[in-house]
Amino acid sequence: MDLHDRYLRFPTLDISVLRANKLEDDVLPRHLIQFYNCEMTKEKLNIRELEIYRMLLCYEYQQAYDRNVKKHLVSHTEICLSSIEVIFPAHHRRNLAEMSILRDIIILQTVLYCNTASIEQLLRNFLNSYSVYTTNSDTRAMYMKVLEYLLESLCLHRFSHYDGSSNEKELEEIGSMYLEVVKSWMKIKEDSEWGAFASMFPMLVNTFASEHVLFPLWDYILNKMNDLKEFLTVLSIMTDTCLTSHHSTKLTCVHRDIFSKNTFWLLLLEGLRSPLQQYRKQALYIMRRATDFMSKAGNLGSMKAEVTPFICSESSALSADGIRQKFFLVYEALEEKQYHLVAPALTHVSSLVKASEEHKSCFNIVWLRCILEKVLRHENNNIVKWSVSHICKLDSVVFDDQFLELFVSILNNSFLYECQPNEDCPEIVGELATFFRRMTKTGLLGRFLKKVSELTWGPVAIFYVVHTLRATSQEEGIRKDDWRAAELSAIKSLLETNLNIHSRVLRTASQIELLRTIPNFIRQISDLTLLANFLAAFPPGEGLARGGSPWSVITAWLREALPKEDAMTFVEQTCKKYSYDESPEVGPRAFALMMFLLHDAGLVLTCRTCPAENALNNWLSSLNGIEVRPYADIRSSINVAEFISHSLNMYGGTACNGVTRLISFYIHAAFKFLIKNVRKMATGLNYEDYTRYTAILSSHIANADLVMPKRDASSYAEKLQEESIRLLKDRQSSLYGMCILHLTQSTLPSQARTFYTKDLLNVDGDAVNCGKVASEYYLLLSRLTHRYLRNSPVHTWIPTAALLNDLLKFLELGGTEIVSEVATILAVMVDGGVINDSNDRETLEHILRTCWRCTFVGKKNNVFWRAIEKLTGVIISDNFLLLPGAAEFTTEFVDQLGGDGTAKFKRILLSKMERLDVDNLMKLEKPLLNCLLHGSVLRRDERVENHVHLFIAKHLGQHFPEHILTLDHNNDAAVRASATILLHRIVSYPVLNYATTVVPLIFEMLDKYRNKRYFNDSYIHKLKHRLMQILLILEPVMSEELVILLRKKLSESIFSESNQHSVRLMQEWLMVRILRRNSDLHNELWIFFAESIEKRPGCTVSVASIVYHVARLLSGTNRETFIRTALPYVAQCCLGQQFNMRLYNQASKIWRLKLACNKQARRRIPQRYRTIFTFPVFIQSMITVCRRFTWNYHD
Repeated sequence: MDLHDRYLRFPTLDISVLRANKLEDDVLPRHLIQFYNCEMTKEKLNIRELEIYRMLLCYEYQQAYDRNVKKHLVSHTEICLSSIEVIFPAHHRRNLAEMSILRDIIILQTVLYCNTASIEQLLRNFLNSYSVYTTNSDTRAMYMKVLEYLLESLCLHRFSHYDGSSNEKELEEIGSMYLEVVKSWMKIKEDSEWGAFASMFPMLVNTFASEHVLFPLWDYILNKMNDLKEFLTVLSIMTDTCLTSHHSTKLTCVHRDIFSKNTFWLLLLEGLRSPLQQYRKQALYIMRRATDFMSKAGNLGSMKAEVTPFICSESSALSADGIRQKFFLVYEALEEKQYHLVAPALTHVSSLVKASEEHKSCFNIVWLRCILEKVLRHENNNIVKWSVSHICKLDSVVFDDQFLELFVSILNNSFLYECQPNEDCPEIVGELATFFRRMTKTGLLGRFLKKVSELTWGPVAIFYVVHTLRATSQEEGIRKDDWRAAELSAIKSLLETNLNIHSRVLRTASQIELLRTIPNFIRQISDLTLLANFLAAFPPGEGLARGGSPWSVITAWLREALPKEDAMTFVEQTCKKYSYDESPEVGPRAFALMMFLLHDAGLVLTCRTCPAENALNNWLSSLNGIEVRPYADIRSSINVAEFISHSLNMYGGTACNGVTRLISFYIHAAFKFLIKNVRKMATGLNYEDYTRYTAILSSHIANADLVMPKRDASSYAEKLQEESIRLLKDRQSSLYGMCILHLTQSTLPSQARTFYTKDLLNVDGDAVNCGKVASEYYLLLSRLTHRYLRNSPVHTWIPTAALLNDLLKFLELGGTEIVSEVATILAVMVDGGVINDSNDRETLEHILRTCWRCTFVGKKNNVFWRAIEKLTGVIISDNFLLLPGAAEFTTEFVDQLGGDGTAKFKRILLSKMERLDVDNLMKLEKPLLNCLLHGSVLRRDERVENHVHLFIAKHLGQHFPEHILTLDHNNDAAVRASATILLHRIVSYPVLNYATTVVPLIFEMLDKYRNKRYFNDSYIHKLKHRLMQILLILEPVMSEELVILLRKKLSESIFSESNQHSVRLMQEWLMVRILRRNSDLHNELWIFFAESIEKRPGCTVSVASIVYHVARLLSGTNRETFIRTALPYVAQCCLGQQFNMRLYNQASKIWRLKLACNKQARRRIPQRYRTIFTFPVFIQSMITVCRRFTWNYHD
């Protein structure tokens, strides 16, 4: 035993003189022991005294125990320690030096002078004082250390005294007390205290019987410890003791528990799946130790648990040890981040898949899922893409709910759908098709759709998933599940949570693919109510627009899958429910949509005697004479009016059909109902009802002339307007009255002009409720103001100052949505030329700044961009820029937004600039230059989205409404294209001398980034590239002074900078164009050539390129003279020291110069340069000779 050997070797002195003759030979003088026992109880210990006492006790121990012979000593309980608590008081923590000395003293004294019963009593007393020491971490750590010392003393006592007759019952009781203390300690300890348990645990195993301490502790850890972190930490400590051959006979029950129960392995599995690296490492360590031990332990005499890995008696090409090695190899490799470090190990995944199929008993599917989940969760997208590709080919048994959920979430990653330049669609689309084919065979598709509906998807990912599902469903020979309510509900949820918020093109494409998929999976329609609500979830006017390709697909499917009798029954039952139920299962919009679909499919309203037509007639006829029935049910009548309004929206002026024919019979009754009940509908109106009623009125007013004469439509609108004015005058539901007045203004623009100027603008603000209602009220009032100004002559307008003050009031009370309407009014006023007075101009600027401030407070949503567009339309207009100081104000506004780099704003800005006169465009040279330089290199996600737009346009364009695909998706390119068009427009007016204004700005930017290192596709690279493009456009209209300055700047840049190839080529081309038109600058070229040869030979490649192209563009004697002058410089370069310079001039430029000269010109070239022309031919012949020499040598 280590302590026994240590104390025997401890250095001591001969202290036998201290013993009295009458005392026993084996006992120190009693007074010394009592003295030192008192010394140990002091709060501040005398370390020197205690060291002497330890030496005395070690001497006694060495005298009592021969190195090879153990003796039985008689215990002296009267001098044994009476209490441990006084030595280690709970209110004071001993330091490390004190603890070390006290440990030795306690152990030695208890071994020398105490019997087993005394030690057990000390242990029992100290264990009972647990609650006193656990109030804080310091005393708790001291308590656990002392427990360990006492346990050591008990072990040493039994070892040194041959005490095999210890009371087993007493030990069992002490072991139980230790167990309870350890369990209690585990609940309150801190992470830094685990060392105490790690030190104590081996002694607990050696001291007490396993069934008294270890087995109950093992059971507690596995079944009652809920914290994974705690479980893995304590198990890491216990593993080294429990899973060793030294304790294999004592711990057989633990080993059997590991072997025959799933609990241990499932907890390890949870650790292996953890996102925290520490947990994964601990779980992997424990699993390695457990599997290594079991592989060597032999038969454990019990049935193996289902998930116990790597224990197999079956023979196969891949042994259990081989599976175990590959499992750990792959798992550990996946901890690396870089692809090249992980890729070699991934080749073993296929072996693990095969092992799971062949060795189901020893490599359960849960361990394969563990590996696959780890690959799916890897940080490297290339590894994730590899994993998705391979998982798509696996059997459905792998996809339990948890793994399927993870797999679906991983599919929601745009980078997986990145396309290579030579690919039409991403590679993963083909793998997903394989996955869907397997799912349709195993019935997994329903679960897949359920998981899909629970996620918030990115637009690219959900499009490709839906597109692949649609393409797979159309393949022949594929067995398809029959979708029921669960699948339709899942897709409906997907529509509502995802496909209403993505960009217009992508969400419409996903909707179209979904609509084309449905007929392939529903062969028989059993619930039309569910189908109606499902189809109504598609936003109007997008994927399911009437007359579009998806509409035709759905109607053709209904024609095949739905019997006429079922369609008629659906209409009859729905009309009956509407007659007796205010809130039927099918809403008015869903019912109207289904009526048009069923009609276009030829299932209803095909003849006068159709039962569906009779049912619809009976329901719609409830509006007849309603104006003379004071007790008619308004709520049920509103359902009829709402159905008519949605039908009018879907009709849209297309060819008349049975539905619109019926609607035309009852549209007059609907208007009479709405007019008669304006006041009743306004009574007790909440905001939801207000939104519903205004939508009904808006549809009736906007589409009335489609199903009735315009004269009747105007008459009804006039009556509604009169009712709205009465509501406003009576101060009854001002918001509803204001809305009706606004809606009727579209058909009656001049009717309410007097009411507006005399009554409406003078309404007291207190009459309107605060909050959302007030914001909506003033929003409508601002729109009416705009209509008033548009439809009234300028000389009849109310005074400008009063109008501007009203706009300030609107801004104060109307919220952020009103900013765009105020800006629209300001645009009309500016175009009307009424802002003349200086006070009015100041008020106008104040209003614009207020609008500006209100807009930037909110989020950048549709309201924000609508306000920005309208405000930009005010300040970027010819009339506004004529106002004093307007140009400076406009520049301030544009600079704040233009500096943000937002492509959307710049597109708005450029669209307004296109309408300006050229003179006003000249005032905005900085914003235009900013737009010309806009945009960086597309990020990976932007490239992915750009490609999916191109894919949609190529493959789905015929299914889209025409106006949607005209939406630009690459805003950065569109900004630069629009700016370039404007630049060409300005350049086409040479008298403006625009180059004089903008070229200095370009030179300033070039100087800013001069001699700064940059890389390909970096910001500086793209900036210089675009600046060169602008200079190429401006060069033809530059003045002579600017041309000279430009040539100088270009020469300096070529000479001093190392630019990317695209920038250098454009610099060279600019120099070529300048030198071609200005022969007087040729001398500067030769000076530059000579200087570059002398000081910077590397740039002679660019100079030689310039010389070559200029020579090609010149003609006649000018070309001959130019070439003759160039040849000495070129010849010098051909013999230069740098390889690039020699190669470029020899093999490329000189050869091209030869081709550029005709025979007569070559005869006039001096003889000393003529051999240069044969040099490339000589090089080629030498290469051929060397090649032949090599062939001969090898032969």
